[in-house]
Amino acid sequence: MPERTRRTPRNDEPLVQRVFYRWGSAEILLVLTSDGELRFSEICRKLPSISEQIVSTRLADLREIGMVEREVLDDTPIAVAYSLTESGRRLAEVAGTIKELSGVDPLPVQAA
Repeated sequence: MPERTRRTPRNDEPLVQRVFYRWGSAEILLVLTSDGELRFSEICRKLPSISEQIVSTRLADLREIGMVEREVLDDTPIAVAYSLTESGRRLAEVAGTIKELSGVDPLPVQAA
């Protein structure tokens, strides 16, 4: 079976497309906004409709574009926590506004 490779976002893609077009990205921003720093497993529990694989991929994408910070915690077993950067907080405000304007609970994001 051929090895699967993760799609790397192009640097020339518009920020809106890099965040809002990909299923789960906006939801992660909103969860981190409301709950602050969270471990990976906590993020997954708060987003049960999104697979762990998608959460992991989206967190990596959001880190790459400077929206999320990743911190390895000095804990046993080793744990990782994620939090928003200042840019991530500003973008999460936009995601929250879009969610409010849409009039529905989940964000109307289509799968890529």
